[in-house]
Amino acid sequence: TIKGTCADNESGSGIDSVYYYVGDITGKETPSTEKGWLLANLTKVDDEIGWTVSLTDLGSLTEGETYKVHIKATDKAGNISEDNSAITLYIDSTPPATTLEGTALFDSTGNPVSELNSDGSAYYAKESFSFGGTITEVNLESIKINGDTVTPAENKWKSEPKIEKDGTYTYKVVLTDKAGNQSEYSIIVTYDTKSPSVSVTSPAAGDNTKDGKITISGNTSDIGSGVKKISYTITEVSVSENPAAITGEKEIAEAGEWKFENIEIANEGKYSLTVKAQDVLGNSGSAPEVEFYYDKTPPSLSANISDTALFTYTKDEKNYSVYSSATFNIEAKASDTVSGVSGVTANSTTALQKGEDGSYKGTVVASLKPDGTTSISIVASDKYGNTATQTIENIMVDVAPPSLAISSYPENATKDGFTLSGTVSDNLGVESVAVTDSLDSAKSYEATVSGGKWSVTLK
Repeated sequence: TIKGTCADNESGSGIDSVYYYVGDITGKETPSTEKGWLLANLTKVDDEIGWTVSLTDLGSLTEGETYKVHIKATDKAGNISEDNSAITLYIDSTPPATTLEGTALFDSTGNPVSELNSDGSAYYAKESFSFGGTITEVNLESIKINGDTVTPAENKWKSEPKIEKDGTYTYKVVLTDKAGNQSEYSIIVTYDTKSPSVSVTSPAAGDNTKDGKITISGNTSDIGSGVKKISYTITEVSVSENPAAITGEKEIAEAGEWKFENIEIANEGKYSLTVKAQDVLGNSGSAPEVEFYYDKTPPSLSANISDTALFTYTKDEKNYSVYSSATFNIEAKASDTVSGVSGVTANSTTALQKGEDGSYKGTVVASLKPDGTTSISIVASDKYGNTATQTIENIMVDVAPPSLAISSYPENATKDGFTLSGTVSDNLGVESVAVTDSLDSAKSYEATVSGGKWSVTLK
């Protein structure tokens, strides 16, 4: 709208009309509708006449073209004002425009972007960033970001927000030209400097895999740009130099549960698992280290009876170690290079105790068969239930005395001596038969033993 005021002198006849004309005129042209002049709208303002011309009243004007609008007033006596009110009018109904550019900004996949969209697309940053552009409007009146005026330099503008904490920020950029046309751009930036959180639910600390395969699973979350990738590293702890590492990774679409299945472990041993989560911007967080085992081999075991056998007895072509009691002292040595020995037992019921020298010792009472034979089973277990068994066999216990009978003796002894004889038996055989004089204990006689019979001549 074009508007103004006009007035006639105090002695004049008063304003009659205000005319306007779009285009060029020559000389002191008298305005009239017949000549293409148009009448402005008049209003009374105190002692002055106000007039207005709407752009719609100007007819069809071409965008981007410059026009002259001539204004003339006439009084009631027909007098015409001087042609000194020509207005230069530039036709502009197009909103101002700008390019949008950014530095240190990333898209939702983590790729850096330099050209920004004007549709309110979301961007991400993990450090100081900026955005700006080049203005293509020659008649720019102002540019404001969230209500604050920005002064462009040579048609270029730039904003460097000062961010103090993580969060999502919206920047409303409004351009206004001198015609009052406006354009609006929305830039949304999520500022994210924090690492995603990640936890491991399997394996648990101390778990064992007996088949050489392991499944790793857990959870992750991120309140910023979002989790993009999960990775793991498995290192053999039991190897002191240059341990080989097993690694893997996968991209995930969203936070929550994740899983790696059937990861093969080549060698038995103790392993350390590290899991990392990475967000869209590359911020990385790690779960607490988890140690687990691959242990399928039983412990090594050697055991023996520490008691000294009385003698060796042969029966049914087997050599038996003969003892005088069914109570045995057991000594064992056991070791396990992976998870360690958890315990050693004898005959399933007796736990052997580990001594300062590393050996396992204990006392066990064995159950005997009718013939006095027995065996003792020693079992060593590691932390994960792998067991090694050693059975001490060919044990015999002699707990019953020989059976002896006198079958022949004289009724009256002579000074020349006499002979005693009888029978003797024992499950392990008779070693000897001795006869002692009850009246003289110093006299003892060794009998001859043969075929279950014995005899001795006393003098």
